Amino acid sequence: MKRLRPGAVGVAAAVFAAVVLVSLARQAWQPHRDASIPPAESRLLNINQATVLEWTVLSGIGPVLAGRIVRLRKARGGFGSIDELQLVKGLGEKKMGRIRPRLTLGVAEPD
Repeated sequence: MKRLRPGAVGVAAAVFAAVVLVSLARQAWQPHRDASIPPAESRLLNINQATVLEWTVLSGIGPVLAGRIVRLRKARGGFGSIDELQLVKGLGEKKMGRIRPRLTLGVAEPD
């Protein structure tokens, strides 16, 4: 049987304890959400009001693409239809097919 270095058991125990504490802390700090409020990933996204951060909740939309969408919306004074999003470079038919069910037109509001 191989001998452990002096102090190795103490280090291993400390690491184990740290992992357990981090795990417990994550569980304790998770917000308790109201069951009547749907999670963000199932809510509709208003294309005329969504921020860059809100766009990134959608699958396949990163911060760069989200920034392009918001810039085009500002330049156009809002979107008149969801289909206008396809004017954004990187937002083609395939990606639109995936995210369209999550989008709503809403009312154009100045940014």
